[in-house]
Amino acid sequence: MKTSFKYKSEPLANEKRVLDFQIGVRIFYAFTIIWLGQKFMHLHKIFARDEDLLKPLHWFAQIIFSAHLPLLFYQSVTVLAGFACFYALLKDQNNIYLQIFLVLVLMVLNTLKLSLGYIDHVDHLFLLAHFLLISYKRATLNSLFVKYFQSGLLITYTLAGFYKILGLLYKSIFTSEITWLHPKALYYQTYLFHDDVNKTMPHWMDVFLNLGYLPVLLMLMAVFLQTIAVFIVPQYKLLKYYLVWLLVFHGFNFVFFEINFIYAGITAFCFLFPFSVFIKSTALKTA
Repeated sequence: MKTSFKYKSEPLANEKRVLDFQIGVRIFYAFTIIWLGQKFMHLHKIFARDEDLLKPLHWFAQIIFSAHLPLLFYQSVTVLAGFACFYALLKDQNNIYLQIFLVLVLMVLNTLKLSLGYIDHVDHLFLLAHFLLISYKRATLNSLFVKYFQSGLLITYTLAGFYKILGLLYKSIFTSEITWLHPKALYYQTYLFHDDVNKTMPHWMDVFLNLGYLPVLLMLMAVFLQTIAVFIVPQYKLLKYYLVWLLVFHGFNFVFFEINFIYAGITAFCFLFPFSVFIKSTALKTA
């Protein structure tokens, strides 16, 4: 049966995909509880700072809050969001109203960081996954929904890849700026990121980044793999290999660029890992 996305009909693969998703959702809610706990503990540190640092500086935060709200407000909504996650985890199903509430709380907590003048983009996949879960209903769950859900997550990588490609073409044609095609580009970028956090690049990293055009080739390969992300979704057997690459990609960003994408990596793991490999195929067929 053909669909608008032209996904191939693979009964057993589709069953595995649905089972992977059901397990992944529960792990994701458990992880969200831990995430909320970390944010709850961090609230004290934020509100211990000078009051001027809590004034909304970003336009998005200014629209939601004209002034910062008291600590008790953030603590209360964080605890309530934790209970919403527990409900979803124990009931093994999603309540649309609780999910909308959870999404709003997560956005509020993220807005608090924006209010401090710090634009944090590393939670975007985590927040997007919760937003997409608003339409999740276990009773009507099928492989097509899972494919669209995975596409919704991975298209963010595809768009980021296209952005890099367009930026590379624009800079190469219309400017004299250094691009990723320059053998020293990755070295300069890594040096600047380490300098921002008052760190010195280790010797092995210095040696690796000065291997001529090898870093350039690796960077171009990474951009290519990032761009094709959404097109991997129909190929169930390839998803686990793509997940490995995503984790390596995020690990590279953490080690070389000091960018912590741990939440994005965990989110990708929850919704791309083939949990069904731990279940016998005969059990799947009779399920």
